[in-house]
Amino acid sequence: MRGLADNTGWEKEKGEENLTQFFPMFEIVIETDFVLSEARRLRGKFPKNQIVPVLYRFEDNILYLVREN
Repeated sequence: MRGLADNTGWEKEKGEENLTQFFPMFEIVIETDFVLSEARRLRGKFPKNQIVPVLYRFEDNILYLVREN
């Protein structure tokens, strides 16, 4: 929270309130679903680029290719 306050000039309480209010909107519940939806979104935005859905997991330090159906 300190970085948010330092970079925005907000008081700590305002930063906490902002995070509490908006956190649920940006929460990623199922990581693979998010990766696949982002890959689709980016392909639409950048059609000349190859977009590959991958997921890095800190728990095991492995980069996974997310299979698309």
